[in-house]
Amino acid sequence: MTDNVSTCGPSSTPGCSSTPGCSSTPNVEEFFVRVDDEIQEEEMEQEPLEPNFDSDQELDQEEHDHPFKRPRKSEVWKDMEDPIQINGEWKTQCKHCKSHLTISKSGTPSHIIRHLNKCPQRKLKLKQQSMINFLPSDSSAGTPNSGGVSALHNGKLDMLCMREGIANWIVMHEKPFSVVEEEGFNMMLKRGIPQWTSVSRHTIKTDAFKVYEVEKKKLKALLKGVDRISLTTDLWRARPQRIEYMVLTGHFVDRDWKLQKRVLSFVHIPPPRKGKDIENCIFKCLKEWEIENKVFTVSVDNAPANDSCIQILKDTFSLTKRLLCGGALFHVRCCAHILNIMVQHGLKQVKIIVKNVHDTVDYLNGREARMRKFVEIVQQFNLKERRLVLECKTRWNSTYDMLSCAIKFKEVFSRRALEDNYYVYCPSSDDWLKIEKLLEILKVFYDTTNVI
Repeated sequence: MTDNVSTCGPSSTPGCSSTPGCSSTPNVEEFFVRVDDEIQEEEMEQEPLEPNFDSDQELDQEEHDHPFKRPRKSEVWKDMEDPIQINGEWKTQCKHCKSHLTISKSGTPSHIIRHLNKCPQRKLKLKQQSMINFLPSDSSAGTPNSGGVSALHNGKLDMLCMREGIANWIVMHEKPFSVVEEEGFNMMLKRGIPQWTSVSRHTIKTDAFKVYEVEKKKLKALLKGVDRISLTTDLWRARPQRIEYMVLTGHFVDRDWKLQKRVLSFVHIPPPRKGKDIENCIFKCLKEWEIENKVFTVSVDNAPANDSCIQILKDTFSLTKRLLCGGALFHVRCCAHILNIMVQHGLKQVKIIVKNVHDTVDYLNGREARMRKFVEIVQQFNLKERRLVLECKTRWNSTYDMLSCAIKFKEVFSRRALEDNYYVYCPSSDDWLKIEKLLEILKVFYDTTNVI
């Protein structure tokens, strides 16, 4: 039958025998081989060419072979584009600055490494990648711990770490321990941290004492490297509780030549607080911190009890012969306290004028209606200041703040005296002139105190 048999000449189709007259009927293997070859040829024809760096240049890939016979394993190729052929030369492009570099026939990337080391765009990128803010895991010498955690963590809730952080927060901001039992506090943490479980105030109190012990060990280790330390102390009575307290603060220079200040003791001194009682508390604190042989100076105010306290301490430390200049520099009187005594003595000469200003501010701040009327008059005079400052009678610098603020409203006070018959504290014109001269004198002491 002629339908299934045919003869082919020398120009027969692929798959037939090259011998003339052979049968053109292919077997199964020959058929699939031809189909696979045709598919590969079509894929090669449809494969897109690599993009050119310059649209005006043409690639010539048929005349030159690829320079890399083996896979590129060098790290430099992570910053370079795949090589392409431009005008008969193999070139690559920097991914950062887009510069073209010729590839040597040997394929060595030495010149590419030199380029990457000098590439400004690559240096900028590496600098940006390295600027990741990692919170310090521990504090350096003389610097208090920030309490931060590393920027990289596993994301799991650490209840012990959370309790420590809450204890630090309570101590730093003087919050009550019962704040951890409040509903709103636990609701806030529960929304941010679903795994949060509430704790009692007794647990947080225990954690706060643990934090204190840890910080105390750190400070004691820091003080071991300190050669000399100066002390300042002060005593006062808390009015609500009627309890007398004493605070002892240490001042020293750390290894980085930075002035540091730490509270070493805050204790209750039962009455009567005589010089011997104060000396016992100070010496006990120094023994606890192991710095009794490192004391340089002690600064106190001019109370008689402090004089006897310093004399006892000086006699005690003289036995170790560690005091500089034989103890001549040991007792330092508080300069701010001396200035306070001088200013308080001068203010007694004008106490009636100061009292009138004090009563004026207290009267206007006493009721909302009076303050509202005061603000209306201030607006009529187009004054920027609208706030009155009341002094604290035990601090003369607050008296300066009150007078310097009140003198700006002297016209307002005069207008208010005309409208309010109950306002009888308004200073006269002569009083305001005296206040102006008084402020000029007080400003010198005020600036000096701020420097100290």
